[in-house]
Amino acid sequence: AHGGVNGGANMFPQLYVQMYNAAVNGERERADELKQLVLAISNTIYAASDGPSRIIKGIKSVLAELGVCDDQMAEPFTRHTAEGRKLIQQHLAELLPRLN
Repeated sequence: AHGGVNGGANMFPQLYVQMYNAAVNGERERADELKQLVLAISNTIYAASDGPSRIIKGIKSVLAELGVCDDQMAEPFTRHTAEGRKLIQQHLAELLPRLN
């Protein structure tokens, strides 16, 4: 098998398609720009909480904000607190304009 499905691709598939295409087409500068957006997602969405479920929690919270699904997680994990959801909303407000 080759490749994988990045968690971020569930939230922002167009970003990962663009990054792949830039890499395949040898557009190194563009690929590097897009990589910086991926790192921004890691440094914000995935860091909005602590604990082993923080990445899944961040993904589910973003998908809920985008209207894709609910942010409910299987036990023993829990969704973001109201404060955590507000932080995700703030991060999205900063990230979304950069993704278009």
